[in-house]
Amino acid sequence: MKGITLIILVSGILLTLVASADVKETVQEISLGLLDETKIIDDNEFLIYSFTGTADYVINVSIDVINGNAIDIFLMNSEQFIEYQSMMLGGSSEGFKSYQVGKGTNIKSKFYSFEFPKTDKYYITIDNTNQPKGGAEPSGSVEVRIKIIDGGCPKCEKRAEAIKEAMEKARDLGHELANRTRPPQGHELANRTRPPQGHELANRTRPPQGHELANRTRPPHGSAIGFEAIYSILTFTVVFYLLKKDKTR
Repeated sequence: MKGITLIILVSGILLTLVASADVKETVQEISLGLLDETKIIDDNEFLIYSFTGTADYVINVSIDVINGNAIDIFLMNSEQFIEYQSMMLGGSSEGFKSYQVGKGTNIKSKFYSFEFPKTDKYYITIDNTNQPKGGAEPSGSVEVRIKIIDGGCPKCEKRAEAIKEAMEKARDLGHELANRTRPPQGHELANRTRPPQGHELANRTRPPQGHELANRTRPPHGSAIGFEAIYSILTFTVVFYLLKKDKTR
């Protein structure tokens, strides 16, 4: 009885080793930009696209089976890929994690957009093997069209636009304050020294109105700080606030 049990265990180990040895791994290093190509993936082969993703940047991915049966696809970071590779090549039965947005089992078409949560090495896998459990069952080679497109950094563009708007507001405010504190110009001095006109004399002799009294009692605006100093202080404050706010996300 013990001999039969031992034979069964040895047979199982040999079958696992044979299955693992038959699995073919193909790795293709790419730089993000515009990739659009068609690949033939053999029976029991998995194709890997490897690339570096930068935090906050986006990729748009489209995968379509042109000829052949359904496949499995996965999107993983460097840590997740080690677990996946161990399962595929080592015959491990342990599970692995994939980003849900880029995961698909037993499918023939998928499109998704993905924003990199951190700067890391990332992997898109097109799997035509019988692993993992519950996935597609290969029955021959498949022809697959793959598109991986760099979608830029929408967050970066929004931050840049916010900083630009803040700097423009700071500049306008600086101009306004500088105009309030600048010395009077020639035409203004001329107006001050010319004899008063008829309507001006009338206005001077009439009792002050409500809004005029309010204006006389409100605190003066402006300051003696020059425009350049005001603009620099406001700009630095706004940019520092935006950058600090972004880091706390």
